[in-house]
Amino acid sequence: MPSHQTAFLNLILGGSPMLALPTFHRLRRSDSTPVPAYTVGLDTEAAKPDSVKSGLLDNSLSIRLPEDLARTLLATPTNFGKMAATLVARLGHLVSPIAIQHGARTIRPICQLLFEVAKGTLAADLNGCIDAIMRRYGCTKIVPVFETSFGGGTGSALTSLLAWNFMPGSFRRRMLQGYPDSLLAKPFVFGVEPFFRADANRGDPNHESKILANAMATRIELTHLLHLDAIDYVYTASKSNSGGVSLSTNDEVGAMLGASVYFFEKYLDSQIRPRTADRADVNRFAAWYRGADVQITATVARTSARNLNDSGDELSRDAQLRFRESVMQSTFNGNHAIGTDVSH
Repeated sequence: MPSHQTAFLNLILGGSPMLALPTFHRLRRSDSTPVPAYTVGLDTEAAKPDSVKSGLLDNSLSIRLPEDLARTLLATPTNFGKMAATLVARLGHLVSPIAIQHGARTIRPICQLLFEVAKGTLAADLNGCIDAIMRRYGCTKIVPVFETSFGGGTGSALTSLLAWNFMPGSFRRRMLQGYPDSLLAKPFVFGVEPFFRADANRGDPNHESKILANAMATRIELTHLLHLDAIDYVYTASKSNSGGVSLSTNDEVGAMLGASVYFFEKYLDSQIRPRTADRADVNRFAAWYRGADVQITATVARTSARNLNDSGDELSRDAQLRFRESVMQSTFNGNHAIGTDVSH
């Protein structure tokens, strides 16, 4: 077994990012020192054993509910917790026992409902994935990479829900059972902006609006999660850039995503981290500074600068705790998968 310092847990969230895998694996096969990566598909629809058999995925997981469990959930939602009961009440006919078998259908709270019910099993399944990574690579650090589309009901919701649950808590403890907490790094997010998909649905204003609302909700949630230091970086891609590149098909977007993730993982430790440490990280960590000196007392000096509230925009520790208590109370405003109200 070769030993690697860092390995990557690539989580393919929803169906659209599956298009990145052919390019990712083509680059990996042609590399004399391939990236140590373990790729897992996660969806609200059925698992994809054929993709595992073909080698596109190392594992395929699903939070889809069996019909009998779906009927039990809808009949006795309070047995599955307060959040599940709230979601069932708000979603109404959208979560009939038959309809719930067809995935999130561009409706993020459906994905959240399935996640609430299945997250115990999902944490155990991810623990199995970590077992497989350790057997294959013997690494000292696992870096999760979320590959997602911000416009879909599954990918956009799972991005926020997983980032939140990868923070310290019961889900993370179950996922890391048997391993030290330091093994799992903060996730990176690679998200495709859905504008080309919205353009393709201009003839259906309702569907177009859902796609764009999903993207907006995801951006809002990821901003809060970045404030909580739950995510390392979020990288986004759209259909064109200022240099003249224009991507007009799903396959082209998938190829771009696959190549971006592969070269990011290939050069993260040798090239990317050293450059961001001197540039982007400095800007990020000092973003609260507005040019005014701060009087540091003996008491304050013993606290983390991250917990200071009166020196800028960084969330205070109390605000962080309030946010942790309220963030999973779904507001449904803007089709959120997680709440973003930190005013109380």
